[in-house]
Amino acid sequence: MAYKTDQLTDFDNNKEWQIGIGMYWPLFDGFGLRSKARQFRSDARSLEIQQVQARQGIEMEARSAYVNRVASDSSLAAMQETVDALREAYNLMKSDFNSGKGVLMDLLGTEDRLREAELGLLAAEVEQVKTAAHLRVVLGYPVTDEETAK
Repeated sequence: MAYKTDQLTDFDNNKEWQIGIGMYWPLFDGFGLRSKARQFRSDARSLEIQQVQARQGIEMEARSAYVNRVASDSSLAAMQETVDALREAYNLMKSDFNSGKGVLMDLLGTEDRLREAELGLLAAEVEQVKTAAHLRVVLGYPVTDEETAK
């Protein structure tokens, strides 16, 4: 507001400016404040529900990653046993062939199955590394350990 400087000290006749604390208190706002409060409560409940759903999703993801890790470990162990058995069979067939008792086609077939099993073993090792990395990420750990990388 505009004021004249000569009116600054004349408090009784001043009609152009005011000093003081103003207060506004609505007696009835048409239930606007109550509806805003209810909206805030509704938003809070919605956020709580989303938080519970996110926690459940994280828990399910962690369990799934753990189950996949256990499955890849057992798959790797099974493939290792298969490769060991086929190596033993191949060595027996090779010794039989070298002694003149074996057939070349049987030896080549066993060698082929051994190579396929070794490729399967490599694939199982890759899967184990991938599932271990995924489990570490889901649990919030770094993919590689800083101590083992040094």
